[in-house]
Amino acid sequence: MKLSALISCAVIVTLLSKTELHAQEFQCSGSFVRQVFGPGESSTNNFEITVRGCKLLTLTSNVNSHHTAQVAFDAGTVYELDSFPSGVRAATIKNVDIPDDDGTCANYFWLAYASACYFEHATNNKLKPIWMLDDPYLVDEQFTVKAKWSNSPQAPHLPKQIVYFSDGIYRHLTDGKRGSYSASAPFNQGYTNALYETLSVTNLSGLEIPSEFKFTRFYISGKELRPRMIVTAKVAEFRTNILPPNFRPRFSGSVDVSDHRLLFPGYPTRPTPRPFSYKAKDGVWPNLKELQPTYEKELKKRQEHQKKLEKPGFS
Repeated sequence: MKLSALISCAVIVTLLSKTELHAQEFQCSGSFVRQVFGPGESSTNNFEITVRGCKLLTLTSNVNSHHTAQVAFDAGTVYELDSFPSGVRAATIKNVDIPDDDGTCANYFWLAYASACYFEHATNNKLKPIWMLDDPYLVDEQFTVKAKWSNSPQAPHLPKQIVYFSDGIYRHLTDGKRGSYSASAPFNQGYTNALYETLSVTNLSGLEIPSEFKFTRFYISGKELRPRMIVTAKVAEFRTNILPPNFRPRFSGSVDVSDHRLLFPGYPTRPTPRPFSYKAKDGVWPNLKELQPTYEKELKKRQEHQKKLEKPGFS
C-alpha cells in the first residue's frame, strides 16, 4: 500500500527567526503501542503532537484506562499534566536535557520529531539514554553511552536510525557509594542496548518527517539478547491547524503542581530534596520570576522550623 494512501499530510514551514534552529511547524496524530516483555504488558494509545523547531507538545491517551497525559518540552524544561478518569489531575515541571521515560512515551516522540537540536551538538559518539536506567541516579551524573546514528540529510535532519550500546557493566549506588559489576560473557564485552528505527517517512515541502517509527530496548536472557520493551508509532494524519501560542499543557480550573526547578533542601530525617508545590489556575503556568517570592517565603519558614527541631531538648 502506498504511503500516500495511509497518510494525508499538509505542513506549513514558517521561519520564526534567523536564530531558531529548524523552525518547521507541524502537527500529527496517530496511535502507538507499548509492549513490555516478561510481565506481558501491552497498551494501545492515541497521540497528537505539535512541533515547532525543537519544541514539542504531546497529548497521549490510553485506549483502555483513559488516562491522558500532556507533555511539553521547551528549551530544556518539561511541563507535564496527567489527567485520570477519576477527575484527579497532577502537574510536574522539571529542567531536563531530554524528556523523562515516565510512561507517557513523550521521550520517544521527542527523539523521532524534535531532537534535531540535540543531535546537532552530540559529539564523541556518545548519547544520553532516553529510557529508564537500571540505576536512575546516573541521570543526575550526566551519564552517556556509546552510540552510532544516522540523520536524514533533509531538514529538519531527524534521526533515521540510532544504535545505543552497553559497555557490559552494571552500575549501582549503595549507601551513597558507586559500585559496578560485569555482565556475563560474552556480553561483558558490550552489546546492543537499544535500537531506534524510522520505518517510513513522508516528504512535505522539503521536510522529511517520520510517519512510522520503532524503539526497542534489549536485555540479556541466557546467551542471547531479547526485547525488553518495544514502542511502535504510526501517524494517521499530518495537519496545519493553528498552533498553540505557547508550548504548555492546556487546562481549565486549578491544578496541583510539583515544581522541581525550585527544591526545598533535605534534612537528616528526610534527606531527599522536595519540589515546591503550588496551584496553577486556568491554564497559566507561572514562570520562575513570579514564583520566587512565594518560594523564598516558604523556604525561610521551613528553615526556621528545622532550626527549632535541631535545638537540644526540643520535642
